[in-house]
Amino acid sequence: MNINDPSPYSASRLDLFAKKLIEVTKTTSRDFLLVEPYSIGDTVHTLSLVNAFRNKHCKNGEKINFLCNNRSLPLVNIFRNTDYAVGVDLSPYEYQLEALADRYGPIPLGRPIPMPPDMYARGWLGRLMGAGLIQTIDAKKMILELDIDTKPYTPQLDSNIRKSMEDKAQSIGLKSNSIIIFNHANTMRELNEEIFLPLQKIWGDRVFYDATLDNKGVISWAKPIKINIDEVPYFASFAGSALCIRSGITDLLACADARVITIYPNQSMLFDWSGDKIKVMKVFKTLTLANLGIGGKSKEYPIFCEDDDSVESIANKIRILLEKEVFLMREH
Repeated sequence: MNINDPSPYSASRLDLFAKKLIEVTKTTSRDFLLVEPYSIGDTVHTLSLVNAFRNKHCKNGEKINFLCNNRSLPLVNIFRNTDYAVGVDLSPYEYQLEALADRYGPIPLGRPIPMPPDMYARGWLGRLMGAGLIQTIDAKKMILELDIDTKPYTPQLDSNIRKSMEDKAQSIGLKSNSIIIFNHANTMRELNEEIFLPLQKIWGDRVFYDATLDNKGVISWAKPIKINIDEVPYFASFAGSALCIRSGITDLLACADARVITIYPNQSMLFDWSGDKIKVMKVFKTLTLANLGIGGKSKEYPIFCEDDDSVESIANKIRILLEKEVFLMREH
């Protein structure tokens, strides 16, 4: 998609921008276009609501097309509930998407439906979330004009794909009854590798880490493996356990048949550009899989970090959790 940076304040340029979005996604005037330009977690949340959106809004064969960033595009293969999907780097067009959302509103029939996080994170929906009155995924439901009690859809992994994924996992050295560490996120700093040392007591040399992003999230004493986004829940199911810092990977792991240890951040773990760190930290603590209602077969063990936590104290929290749940961890 090549758009000459149309001004977000020009109605005619915004109409041109909308036309380009419709063309690249093959969306007709009768169809819906969901636009989710940012993170993996946002994409998981949006796709988890597509079935409910279709049941409520689609009549007479109207299609739901999807536009997201390239890294998130493989997730449509897991959910399989959109009619056509395209991956594009939408970051240069953030302001246009915001203005487009303001011009067209949340759900006009036959129009694009942009859903960038800023639509709710900085507005009245954001204030409701900050006050703990609604969850992040509930804001998505409101944008899509769904009932708040709508249950998000967590897909089952494809049994036909699962065997080939297990074969691939084994071919790159991953073993069953192991644990995979995902030590990277867009909103949270990677953690000191010493935090994860307690895992060695349970899994020994069966501790792996996701090395897909090259130099991000490196654990020098663990074994590196590269995992494509759509492989994450399959590989985690094969391994049996995963540990992640709170990110979109956490949401994706809801699709896995695995035990998931999630580390929720304190202020120092958040990047400086993340906004009011106290509020962000509080919001993160509400984003467990159980709170979001997207827990599938996976069982999550959340670990909440406080501002006075050190590397040693966080490692100790992991150690205590493993001692408490050690038989569950070994039973897979």
